[in-house]
Amino acid sequence: MTEAPLYPPVPAEVPPRFTSPSTAYRVRTLAVLAGLFAFLLLYLALVAAACYAAYWLVLHPPPIPRGRGAILVLVAYVGSLAALGMLLLFLAKGLFKAQRADRQTYIPVTRQQQPELFAFIDKVCEETTAPKPAGVYVSPDVNAAVFYDTSLVNLVVPPRKYLLIGAGLVNAVGLREFKAVLAHEFGHFSQKSLAVGRYVYVANRILGDVVYGQDSWDDLLRQWCAVDIRFSFPAWGLRGVVWVLRKGLGGVFRGINLMHLSLGRQMEFNADDVAVSVAGSDAIVHTLCRVEYADRCFAVTARELSVAADHGLRTRDLFHHLALAADYLRVRNNDPTLGVPPQPPAQVFDPGAAGDGPPAMWASHPPNHEREANAKRVPLPTPPDDRSPWQLFRDADAVRAALSEVFYAHILGKPGKGEPTDPAEVQAFIDAERTETTYDPKYHGLFDNRPLRVGDPAEPNAEPAGDRLAAFFAAYPPPDLAARMAAYDRRQGEEHILSGLKSGQLSLKGTTFSFRDREVQMRDVPGLFEMVEQELAADREQFAAWDREMYVAHYWAAHRLDPARAADLRRRYEFQLRVQHWIGELAGWQGHVEATVGNASGRELGADDFAALLATLQEAVRILENCHAEAERLPCPALSNVADGTRLNELVVDPGWRPPVFREGSIGGEQIGTLLTGYRVTLDKLRRVFFKGLGNILTSQERIAADFRAVAGAGTIQS
Repeated sequence: MTEAPLYPPVPAEVPPRFTSPSTAYRVRTLAVLAGLFAFLLLYLALVAAACYAAYWLVLHPPPIPRGRGAILVLVAYVGSLAALGMLLLFLAKGLFKAQRADRQTYIPVTRQQQPELFAFIDKVCEETTAPKPAGVYVSPDVNAAVFYDTSLVNLVVPPRKYLLIGAGLVNAVGLREFKAVLAHEFGHFSQKSLAVGRYVYVANRILGDVVYGQDSWDDLLRQWCAVDIRFSFPAWGLRGVVWVLRKGLGGVFRGINLMHLSLGRQMEFNADDVAVSVAGSDAIVHTLCRVEYADRCFAVTARELSVAADHGLRTRDLFHHLALAADYLRVRNNDPTLGVPPQPPAQVFDPGAAGDGPPAMWASHPPNHEREANAKRVPLPTPPDDRSPWQLFRDADAVRAALSEVFYAHILGKPGKGEPTDPAEVQAFIDAERTETTYDPKYHGLFDNRPLRVGDPAEPNAEPAGDRLAAFFAAYPPPDLAARMAAYDRRQGEEHILSGLKSGQLSLKGTTFSFRDREVQMRDVPGLFEMVEQELAADREQFAAWDREMYVAHYWAAHRLDPARAADLRRRYEFQLRVQHWIGELAGWQGHVEATVGNASGRELGADDFAALLATLQEAVRILENCHAEAERLPCPALSNVADGTRLNELVVDPGWRPPVFREGSIGGEQIGTLLTGYRVTLDKLRRVFFKGLGNILTSQERIAADFRAVAGAGTIQS
């Protein structure tokens, strides 16, 4: 029996002109071209005005008076010419900056290396009537794209188009879906609107540099403004002109991008049509479902492999762990259908389940339910094909290993030293981590995303009688916990919506909305918000009471079994509370720094504002260094993959990080980035330690409770 060819069939009876651009597509293309033309006219008018002003000044020098006035006139004349020259440079500097796609995570592949892959690509190009890509690259992530480099030349000469294939996507889809992805991208290759795209990119580069670019030109203007006012007044005039230009061109920049984003959504629909025409109605929709889930798996795997790398374990096959992460998340969420699209003709995406993404006007892609409706408007079935696209790669193991090295070097920022580790050994480490951070379902999320509140572990309440301990363990966790946690989750969702309505971040489609089975109006929002806040506060107080009861009962039960076990539990709680303290402290300061820097960005700071910013940054550095200093003194209890007595700083401090120094007159973006990176890395690692420690406490308590019940049942513990 011969093996089926590695190429899925096309659907039968594709309607004529199925892939022709829609009216909405053509209208948006014309709108973008009109916007670009208007920008060109405005831009040329500004350049012409600056040139004419300089020309007029050269031809009409002012008369030079005698005496001290001569110096003032000369300064004004020469300064004005210099200011006009700088204005021309300001307008033109964006023209000559080429835009090259970042390829640091890409690995080029050639026809000689991967003949089967290129044969597959050639066949898809033939069926879609698209030109072949100028080159093919692979990357570790869950992605596929058309990319190209642009420069001023590309206003006349079309750029060379390249195909990017993300191996994370290859890992997640079948051959039919992989064909749909390539056909979608080749649909972009053949779209005439990509020519509009390159004009938009060049316009954006010019506008972006003029509106937002801060470089040596701005430094020179600031230095000129800093000299004596008798010599710097032309610079202050130029500064005002530039401020007006930046504000005005900023509006043009946003307008062109809005129109291009709207066109981009139509381009996605059209590219989906191309995919449907060669792979069927369901293929591209199923791909969207699988890719959404694959993105989640990639994020989880990246975090886990980063932790493993901190322990000296670096896998040679990232994609082995991606596949296992998909299985793990299904088990953890008790949903075997996660990332698995339903069988046709079932609806894959629920229009009512749209996420909290950007507003439609700022989205570059249509929502998935709209893409599904577009793809299925004409049913074009094709048989499923679950064979892995990895079969198209020769020596796939070598490709996966090379991409894994790229992943460590450029995505995790942890380039490898020496030989990578066998994936099975790395996965064993990951499994141990998961075991400790996956809590028993009986807690129904009671310990998720909240701090413990147990008071001082060194001062537990008075020892309860043995029968009271037995009664506690018989009723813990509370039998109605599932209902209580479901109600708490609902209240959190209500708080989120009411807070958004109250702040204006959310708005109503009508005049009323449904709240707890009744219709309410905007005027009711403040009162409802206060009510929900009070209910949540009561919930959290109840959780705190449970935390305290839980600790006291398990501490004294452990003490009756063996005082050493009680001492170990107390030590774990004390460690947990210190980690918890620093998570709260650093998270608060991280938010404060980000808000302060955000408020200071894009505007001139007065002396008081600059001093306040400097003080905030200096204090933020001090707080982070205090955390690192305490972590150096704080020994960890035994955890999975962590030996007893390991200093906390070994787990939470990046050895290569150095605190930035902020001084008067010296606040740079790189320094702020270094500070925020230190906060982000430390917080991520502290949270990992927190969840590990909490999982260890819960499993330790479960063993204590089981042992206590067994011993108490045997009658060897006195009340």
